[in-house]
Amino acid sequence: MNPPQYSNLPVRFWNQVEARDSGCWEWIGDRNGHGYGRFWDGTKKIYAHRMSVADYHGEIPKGMLALHHCDNTSCVNGDHLYIGTHKDNTRDMMRRGRGRYILPGLKGEANGTSKLTDSIVRKCRIEREATGITYIELGKRYGVDPNTVRLAVSRKTWKHVK
Repeated sequence: MNPPQYSNLPVRFWNQVEARDSGCWEWIGDRNGHGYGRFWDGTKKIYAHRMSVADYHGEIPKGMLALHHCDNTSCVNGDHLYIGTHKDNTRDMMRRGRGRYILPGLKGEANGTSKLTDSIVRKCRIEREATGITYIELGKRYGVDPNTVRLAVSRKTWKHVK
């Protein structure tokens, strides 16, 4: 890819970028386990998206992050990047459903951290009442802690499930 006219980054940086139909400029060089591009500047590896956002938007202040509008960790398109705080990043992840967070007002399955489903809670309540099966056995059967089952069956949690 040819360097954008605004860029002060070296040509060898842009040699590791491919334009995509999505508008993303995909980093095709070295990446970490999460897909973030890494560029060797001669002394150390720097995240490619951080270099690109600084090139496009200006220096990243201490404690700030380079964030993606596009949710593509390997994208280095300055139009897809912005500078923000950790709080901005967390808020963005929650809004886009990328993380597992406890959100106020989200009950049961709607909460990304839940280990149970409405259906499993109903089954546990029915089985416990009908057979007296232990919470330990129910926990093993559904892959959750026995205390999680106990709280759901006793309606201390999952109160919304009838």
